[in-house]
This record gives sequence, C-alpha cells and structure tokens, in this order.
Amino acid sequence: MAESIARGVVASGVLPPNRICTAVHSNLNRRDVFESFGVNVFSTSEEVVKESDVVIFSVKPQVVKKAVTELKSKLSKNKILVSVAAGIKLND
Repeated sequence: MAESIARGVVASGVLPPNRICTAVHSNLNRRDVFESFGVNVFSTSEEVVKESDVVIFSVKPQVVKKAVTELKSKLSKNKILVSVAAGIKLND
C-alpha cells in the first residue's frame, strides 16, 4: 500500500520523490523498490516522523497500535496523521 501511495503521489505531480520518505521495511527488497523511484529511505520510523509534516501509517491493522505507541513522543499537533489501516481508528 505504501508503495502505491508513493508512486501515485509522484506520478500525479503532487510531490517529487525526494520529498517522500519511508523507513526500512523488514523485507529489504522493499528498500530497493522505494529507492528505485527516488524516495528517501531512513533506518527508523522515528527519523521519518521527525522529517515529515504528514505521516501516513501504512502498516497492517494488527501493527497500528504498536507503531503509534512507539512514535507517540515524536508526534505533535503540527503533524497530520493519516492511517490506511483498514478498520482502525487513530483514536482507538
């Protein structure tokens, strides 16, 4: 899902790929995929949140709560949060 969103944003001209960042996925081949079209790939999700104004949680529904909990201290009212995890509300 994250790749599709990033590719769509780039293809539509909304943002250039160098303005998009993601964290290393557990599958290292995903790093190569993102880098192949110019997206910045960071080592940690914390780095992504720090560098971003808009944070898209594109993780499996069972991982959302853990991801938000781990990143909570990095999130602020200045960041826009978007979740694409099916059936999960950010206030859950």
